[in-house]
Amino acid sequence: MRREHQFDLSCIGNMDETPLTFDMLCNKTVDTKGVKSVVVRSTGHEKTRFTVVLSCLADGTKLKPMVIFKRKRKPKNTFPPGVFVQYHENGWMDENGVKLWIDKIWKKRPGGANRPSLLVWDAFGSHITEATTSHLNRCDTKAAVIPGGLTSIFQPLDVSLHKPLKDHVRQEWNKWMLNGQKSYTVGGFMRAPSLELLCQFVVNAWDKDDILWANNEQEEDNQASSETDECEEGIDCEHDSIPGEHVSDVDESCQVTAT
Repeated sequence: MRREHQFDLSCIGNMDETPLTFDMLCNKTVDTKGVKSVVVRSTGHEKTRFTVVLSCLADGTKLKPMVIFKRKRKPKNTFPPGVFVQYHENGWMDENGVKLWIDKIWKKRPGGANRPSLLVWDAFGSHITEATTSHLNRCDTKAAVIPGGLTSIFQPLDVSLHKPLKDHVRQEWNKWMLNGQKSYTVGGFMRAPSLELLCQFVVNAWDKDDILWANNEQEEDNQASSETDECEEGIDCEHDSIPGEHVSDVDESCQVTAT
C-alpha cells in the first residue's frame, strides 16, 4: 500500500490501546531466604484499570498519549500537558473514543494536516466500523488492519513499545510509593494515586527517548512482562489483597540470604 500511494514515513502511523492499573506491583519480591510470603504495600487498587492509547509514526515521532478513565463525566482535574484525557463509563475505548482520538491526536500530528496518510492498527471492533472508516476518509487516511492473532508479530507498539512504557510507568509508581506525597482515608488506608499523578506517570514514561526505545531487556524479562500483561488483562490473575497490603509468593530466584 505504501508503494502504491507513496506515503511519507511521517504520514504512516500505528495506534493501539493498552491497559494500566492504579497500583503497579512488581512481579518479583526480595526477602530473607526461606520466607514463604511477603507483605507488599499498595493502595488496594491493583485491579482498578484505565486505558492508555499510544501512537507513533514510522519516522520515530511519538504522538500525545490519550488516557481513558472509568467515569461517567469528564474529570474536572487539571492534567499535565502532553496527555489528552477522556472518560468512559467502562474505562475503555469505543467508537466515539476512536473518532475523538482521530480528531484530537491523529489530525493534529506534526505536518499531518490534509496529507494522504496510512494508519496501521489491529482488528479491534471500534477500529473497523463503517463510521470510523468514514471518519478516516474525511482526513485522507487509509487504514491497514492487522489480522487477529498477528499483532504480536506485526504491530510496532505491541512488539517494541508497550513493555518499556509499562516498565517505566511502574518505576514512576515505585518512586511515588517510596517518597511521594500521599493522602489517607479516615480509616487510615492509603488512597490511590490521583488521576493527575497517573497521567504524569504516563507522560514521564512516554517522554523518555533512547531508554524507551532501547532493546536493553533480557529474553526472560520479556517473558515476565508477557505474564504481567496477562494479569493486567484479567487472565489467571486471582490473588488476595487488602487495602494497604499485598501478599505475594516469593520468587525463589530473587531470594537474598540475610547476614
